[in-house]
Amino acid sequence: YYPQLFNYDTRINVYYGGGGSGKSHFVVQKMVLKALKFEKRRILVIRKVGKDIRESIFALTKRVISDWGLYDKCKVNKSDLTIELPNKSVFIFKGLDDEERIKSIDNIDDIVVEECTELDGHEFTQLNLRLRSKNPYNQIHVMFNPVSKDNWVFKEWFSEETEQPRNDLKNTIVIKSTYKDNKFLPQSYTDYLEGLKNVKPIYYRIYALGEFATLDKLIYTNWEECNFNWREKLREDRSLRAIFGLDFGYTNDPSAFICALLDDRKKEIWIFEEMYEKGLTNDDLAEKIINMGYKKERIV
Repeated sequence: YYPQLFNYDTRINVYYGGGGSGKSHFVVQKMVLKALKFEKRRILVIRKVGKDIRESIFALTKRVISDWGLYDKCKVNKSDLTIELPNKSVFIFKGLDDEERIKSIDNIDDIVVEECTELDGHEFTQLNLRLRSKNPYNQIHVMFNPVSKDNWVFKEWFSEETEQPRNDLKNTIVIKSTYKDNKFLPQSYTDYLEGLKNVKPIYYRIYALGEFATLDKLIYTNWEECNFNWREKLREDRSLRAIFGLDFGYTNDPSAFICALLDDRKKEIWIFEEMYEKGLTNDDLAEKIINMGYKKERIV
């Protein structure tokens, strides 16, 4: 981060990566230092939902000015969520759910967006359009943990082919960091992140490695496709048992029937046949399952 501490020229500054990498802490430190260096700057600090600000970036900003021995010299308004520094520069904390009040805020010199993935592309564009102060060094700083590649931030700043920052970005920097870049983390937190690798691999990719992955609607993520003969596998290993499951549906949700082998020792499930279809009555379901050859099986 240090080379960016006094970079006031790049308009859009993107900080992303894993949990505990220090993204938000650095951005707050940089903006407090910048606001102290140039008098009467107005910094708008944004989250999607206003009620989330008080215990997150507002609390972090108070902690930074306290660590620097400035708290008693600042005007901290805990009701309006503003912090005025000794040189009359001011931080204004707002949620985008308070859109009309944000529109009334003028002469914004800098914008900070925490958890940028919570916004949509239109909201970010509107914020960018509002950053038109006559004061020099207007900048936007955004921070986020990467989530799904369907999120607008991926399309905005990253290449679909390489998943790396796009080469055609203008007046923009993109910096990735992970917990390994933060020497101030307690060992217990580092151990927790590394322990996610085996128990929650998607969380590990996002919060430890800082990679784009999705948490939406995924139950199992550590699976792969392979060719196998389930009858031969059952003959070879008598400890395996066949299991059959059915979830009823009709119009909105399909009926789902699944056939699998369960390995209790290795904690593995081998799925060898399935049926997934809408608009089936109970009689239709029974007929299809019988025709698949599972008339005598116990179905849960």
